[in-house]
Amino acid sequence: MNDRENTLKAFTFNKPEWIPIRFSISLASWRDYGAKELEKLILKHKSLFPDYIQGDIDVNNLPFKPYRIAGVKYMDSWGCLWKTNKSGITGTVVKHSLDNWNDFKNFIPPNPNHHNGWEKIDWGTIEKHIKEQKIRGALTRGGLRHGYMFLTLSYMRGFEKLMYDMHDEEPRLDKLIETLETFNREIIDKYITLDVDMIGFPEDLGTQKSSLLSPKMFRRYIKPAYKNLMKPVKMNNILIHMHSDGYIIDIVDDLAECGVDVINLQDLVNGVDEIKKNIKGRMAIDLDIDRQNITVSGSPKDIDDLIREEVIKLGGKKGGLSLLYGLYGMVPLRNIEAIMNAMEKYSKYYS
Repeated sequence: MNDRENTLKAFTFNKPEWIPIRFSISLASWRDYGAKELEKLILKHKSLFPDYIQGDIDVNNLPFKPYRIAGVKYMDSWGCLWKTNKSGITGTVVKHSLDNWNDFKNFIPPNPNHHNGWEKIDWGTIEKHIKEQKIRGALTRGGLRHGYMFLTLSYMRGFEKLMYDMHDEEPRLDKLIETLETFNREIIDKYITLDVDMIGFPEDLGTQKSSLLSPKMFRRYIKPAYKNLMKPVKMNNILIHMHSDGYIIDIVDDLAECGVDVINLQDLVNGVDEIKKNIKGRMAIDLDIDRQNITVSGSPKDIDDLIREEVIKLGGKKGGLSLLYGLYGMVPLRNIEAIMNAMEKYSKYYS
């Protein structure tokens, strides 16, 4: 069984042979740690990095996205101006494209034939890449840009103004949401045509302790668009993968109703026991392993204990669990190795 087949079995509760594991290293981390130190660890963990070849990464020539270059202002497809202070990390909006509603009447949305929300794209190149992945037997994915709906509204209007728009029931907000939904639907339709295995819907909806929107406001303004966008994916038997940072337990019922098959959420922010109680068995859990507390300042044993607990509580022989760790710096090298060791160690553990 290859990785694609095993991952699909895990995400559909169809008895995978192992728990899928992924370790993502940000480009910023390559610069922070250096290739020499990271490659030592990568080459010792082949199951996490099966395709990595020593020397693949040149830290002096990292392929940063234009909106992730420090000190350089970048305008995205929706006319929002971005700036970051650290190359390799997405920054923040410094100028909102619809700071004033009076500008909306002349606003021209991006063309999904040429833009993905962040930048210009070439669908011919995307199609070629997906065909190559299919030939290799790899899992094929499509997806919307991170922050495709709610966050893009906040980028365009500014978070505070968006909250007032929702509270005041600003009629132009519904039209803007419709504009975003139309754009995203066209991108989704293209990935459906390409017959990918899974389509991603990445959007941060939570803070450390609560969702960014009240469930009431989420259901009024965001959930209907989610349902409309996910419906054709569901109808074409393509898996729906939803990502959100932050606490989202109070809206997981809504996400399930929208059709989400796989939910990628943070472990300690939401609580392992709460995830087990509210999500296990309903949606596959693509668990984002803590990168704020234990992995940063805990011991290797603390890390091993955490990942073991998560696998015991959230895993099972039927599947429904995968593990993800994202490295963004500030983690001691010994802890990075402990994370890799534990992910590999418990990937074949079933309670």
